[in-house]
Amino acid sequence: MKKELPLSKPIIDCYSKLGMIFSILGLYSETRTWLLYNYLQLVYYYDIKSNISWIDLCNYISPIYAHEWESCPFIITYGISYEKFIEYDIKKMIIDSINNEEYIYINLNTKYIKDYNQKEDFFHDALISGYDLDNDSILCSDYFGIKYQKKWIDFQDIKNGIIFNEDAKYINVLEKIIFLKYRKPIVFPYYYIGRVDNVALKNNLKRLLYPDNNYKDFFNIRSGSECYMGLSVYDNFIRKIKEGVVDITDNRPFCAIRDHIIILAHITELLNQYDAIVLDELKKLAEKMCNMSLKTIILLENHKKIEKQVNIEKLSIIIETIKIKEENYIKEILKH
Repeated sequence: MKKELPLSKPIIDCYSKLGMIFSILGLYSETRTWLLYNYLQLVYYYDIKSNISWIDLCNYISPIYAHEWESCPFIITYGISYEKFIEYDIKKMIIDSINNEEYIYINLNTKYIKDYNQKEDFFHDALISGYDLDNDSILCSDYFGIKYQKKWIDFQDIKNGIIFNEDAKYINVLEKIIFLKYRKPIVFPYYYIGRVDNVALKNNLKRLLYPDNNYKDFFNIRSGSECYMGLSVYDNFIRKIKEGVVDITDNRPFCAIRDHIIILAHITELLNQYDAIVLDELKKLAEKMCNMSLKTIILLENHKKIEKQVNIEKLSIIIETIKIKEENYIKEILKH
């Protein structure tokens, strides 16, 4: 017996959580404007104490620590603690959930899952969307290698990845195993107060140029951390790259910028102000930037020195060019 819940090819997937939400909701046309509105904004934060430097895509007014799907009008969610989950028959729990049309978003210790090729304890979130009893396997979506994709994983590996996740409650931002199910939003209040129209989309574009001065309050940024919103992300990201605090072997923040451009393109298409020439230039620059970072990953895996391989100045110029072109493009859109 085999069952696989439907998933679309996500238009963005720089992080597994974005691949998850876009692959589920991307199946339904009514979710499009909500997705575009909620994932247009760029946020860059640098924590001085931990030396973590990060770029994310999120709703302008959602706290950075909150899971945005919890307030999504198209999804019903509930969670079970890892301690409670492993008390049950794990295979039966997964099968019952899939049969109930529920996706499972879970943090796994990838060291115990062969397909991740991870030699040390490393915790990462993945989406479960199917089972195959004949082959005793579970369908997962995550980054396998450098590509976000679906893969059938041996059930025993999945079970071990869950059981040997005892540290999850300390380092796992999910905190619980999340079950998600699509629903059509009720007419009230969504239709009246949650519907995203063209005016809302344009206002969100405007926030990229002129972010609210109180955004740090929205994101609950800790003392000792730096946080920047909108197009100011580019300048501060460049500054941190030159200061050496950005790990350029981590491709994901660069891919977040690329995916931000993809969201921008979809929004301008909805607004009937799609400029193919400008957007093609932006997409090519973003891909070039991502490929420069990706090259460092490959070099690192081959145990080669990367210090001399990455031209920081050239990388910075590309990011600055993206910012200028995007800024001019948005200003032109807002004139109409």
